[in-house]
Amino acid sequence: MTVPSITPPTPRRSAERAALISKATGKPVGFMTLSEAQLRGAMEPMGYPADVVNVVISIQKGFSAGGFDIVTGDVEMLSGQAPRPLDDILAASMPA
Repeated sequence: MTVPSITPPTPRRSAERAALISKATGKPVGFMTLSEAQLRGAMEPMGYPADVVNVVISIQKGFSAGGFDIVTGDVEMLSGQAPRPLDDILAASMPA
């Protein structure tokens, strides 16, 4: 059995999503990428086990490399409707 991946119609990087939210709300939304050393330096003093820190860093590296920027078509397969672009969702969510 394949588990569906719910994806947007076009992939957006985190900085792009932050910019779109900023534009829609009229409020600044920041985004920053932490280096591996910064992330490790933030997590280890909190007491996270090394294995957990390494897994989180691995996932973040995948995000940064675009490894999760995919489009599957599963939304349409499951719902019968194409997924809506983030721009449209944000526009519809903001008060007039």
